[in-house]
Amino acid sequence: MRLPLGSAGAGAYIQGMKQIILAAFLATAAAPASADFLKDFEQFSEESQKFLEGWVDKIGPSIEAFGPALDALMEKIDDWTFYELPEVLPNGDIIIRRKQSAPKLAPPAPQKPDDKAIDL
Repeated sequence: MRLPLGSAGAGAYIQGMKQIILAAFLATAAAPASADFLKDFEQFSEESQKFLEGWVDKIGPSIEAFGPALDALMEKIDDWTFYELPEVLPNGDIIIRRKQSAPKLAPPAPQKPDDKAIDL
């Protein structure tokens, strides 16, 4: 399975890698370069692209499986700068603590009653 370049996670990673490769090329292009160097760099760039595309093909289904969970998490986190780095607990749970210096969160909006709910 192949993810489009614009998909969450993998597409952004590939775009970032392309930018890094381009920046490295531009930084070295300012210096006098031999034809061999440019040929080697072009080959490196092509091989890097193949590697990243293969990587996306292999992890694509995993990224798609986590998509809904990541979307739900993004809705709950207002600003990443207000949170500590994720922490893995001994039981395997992952928690993301809110910094004490962060402003207080607004209370969640009340949920509308579900039409299919049954009153007990």
